[in-house]
Amino acid sequence: MGLLIPIRSQLSAVVFSKTMRKKDVKGSQKDNDSQDDPTSTRDEEEDELKNMKQGVINLLAVDSERIAVFCAMTFIFVESFVGTLFGFSFIVIILGWQSLLAGLLVIVITTPMNIYATKKYSTAQDDLMKVRDRKMAVVSEALQGIRQIKFSALEDKWEDRIRGVREEELGILRRVFIADVAILSAWM
Repeated sequence: MGLLIPIRSQLSAVVFSKTMRKKDVKGSQKDNDSQDDPTSTRDEEEDELKNMKQGVINLLAVDSERIAVFCAMTFIFVESFVGTLFGFSFIVIILGWQSLLAGLLVIVITTPMNIYATKKYSTAQDDLMKVRDRKMAVVSEALQGIRQIKFSALEDKWEDRIRGVREEELGILRRVFIADVAILSAWM
């Protein structure tokens, strides 16, 4: 983790240094092309300059950050592999190979349940967002036309409409919670 800041600093310095040393090659072509159509040449050069500046900003802000984080976190691959081997060996030494096999079997059995519950949870969350959007549209429409609803004595109709959408939302929310409980039980 101590590599993150030094690597990012060095990458940013190298990109900045390289950008400052870069020669503007388009300046020599400008004289030859300016006789044909000077306005289009200037527009093209301005677009290329904007793209180059955006590329440098991306290199400094995004790419150097990603490379630095990758370099700082690469140890996790080796650490997880070695840690798993140590864990397996300690379980075998302390509890025996039967315990290790039973633990791995539990993981194999609960994984399909976890995948199924996760898909159900994701679908229920999508449905919940859709019904909440629809509820907000109905409530907004009612609030926008509250005077007309009062004058026409349509409160009961609008109350039923809003209650219907809310009941649908609560049904989907129940599905979300059930799927969430299934995921948590598979994890535990």
